[in-house]
Amino acid sequence: MEVSAGLLDCPHSHFCSGCDGITFTYADQRAQKIAKLQQILSSATQSDQTSNQVPIQFQSFGTHALRSRLDFTMDHGRLGLFSHITKQIEDLPSCLQLSPELAKAYQQFRNIQPPALKGSFRLKVSPKNKIGIWLDFSNEDIKSLLEDKTYLLELQKLGFVEIGQRHKALYSKLDGTLGVKKPEFHPWSRTLLFSKSVELFSTVASFTQPSHISNDWITQKISDWSLTLQPKNILEFGSGIGNLSFPGLANTKTQLTALEFDSLSFEALKINATELGVQNQIKSLKGDFRQPTDFSSVEPFDLLLLNPARNGAGDLLKNPKLMPEHVIYMSCYPESFDLDIQNLVSHGYSLKEIWIVDQFPQTQHMEILSRWQKL
Repeated sequence: MEVSAGLLDCPHSHFCSGCDGITFTYADQRAQKIAKLQQILSSATQSDQTSNQVPIQFQSFGTHALRSRLDFTMDHGRLGLFSHITKQIEDLPSCLQLSPELAKAYQQFRNIQPPALKGSFRLKVSPKNKIGIWLDFSNEDIKSLLEDKTYLLELQKLGFVEIGQRHKALYSKLDGTLGVKKPEFHPWSRTLLFSKSVELFSTVASFTQPSHISNDWITQKISDWSLTLQPKNILEFGSGIGNLSFPGLANTKTQLTALEFDSLSFEALKINATELGVQNQIKSLKGDFRQPTDFSSVEPFDLLLLNPARNGAGDLLKNPKLMPEHVIYMSCYPESFDLDIQNLVSHGYSLKEIWIVDQFPQTQHMEILSRWQKL
C-alpha cells in the first residue's frame, strides 16, 4: 500500500504519549524500525552468514486509522492516556489511530457520562461491527456500578459488556437489578482455516491483534507458509484463542498441539476448534511451558509455531528435543525476540524470511514475523 511520507497532523500529539514516533515522518519511522531489527539480526546471527543476507521486508497498511481495539484509562471523568507533560491521564476526545468503525464506537462510548472512578477499559469492534466493552475496576467500584446501574445500563445499549479480571458478563436479573455471570464467548475477531475466513470466539478482554486489516495479512502469511511447508505435526507455543493455530493447519491431516497459559484463552481455543469442526486435529495443553517441561508425551513434530508473550519462549528453545526442521516465530517484543533467536541460531537454525508488519504506525513498536529452517 502506498502511504504518505509526511508528518501526521494529530491535535493531541503535544501531550499524548500514545504515539511516540509521531514526530518523525512515516518514511523515517520505517527506516528506524528496519535499522533496529537489522541490528538485532546482525548481532544474534553473526555466526550465520546466510541469515545475515536475508532482507528485511516491510508491510504497511497506512499511517493511521487501523485499530479495531482500544485500551484507554478512565480517571474521574477523563478518558485517555498518560501525558508526558502533565504526568496524569488526559482526556482524548478523538484518536487518529482508530479505524472508522472504532472511532464511531468511541464517540458513542464518550457520550455516556463516565463515573468518577479510576480504572481501565477495552473497546472492541468485531469484523461485523459489533461493539464489545470491558471495564476493569476495583471490586469496590464494580459493586458501586452494579448498585447504581445507570452507567452500566447505558453501556448495555451500546454493546456487550464485560467486567473485571475474570471477564464476567453483565446481565439484567428478573428483579431489575444487575449482576455478573460466567464469561461469554463471542466472535470478536477472525482468522483463516484451509484458506477460508472464519470467525474466532473469545471474551472482549481476551488478547486479539489490534487491527483486523493487519491480522488478515498475518494469518494469510501463516497460511501460505504452512501450505508450502506441509507440516504433519505442529507444536504451537502461545496459541491464545487460535488466531495462528487454524491458518497453521495445512490440510485436514495436519495435527497441532497447542500450548497456552491463560485459562480463558485455553477455553476459547477449544470452543473455536469445535465450532470449526477441527477438534480432532488440535490437542490443547495448559501450563507455563517457558519452564523446563517434559514433552515425552508429545509426538515428534516438524514445525514449531511461536507467538510468545512479552517474556519470550524461555527454556522452551533450550530443549534440544524441541528442534524440528521448521520454526515460524511472531513477536512484537524485539528484546525477547533477540534472546530467543540466539537460541535458535545456536541450535543450527538459519533465517529464511522476515517481515516487519507495521501494525503500530506512529509508534516505535513493531510486529516481527519470521521463518527459520534447521540446516
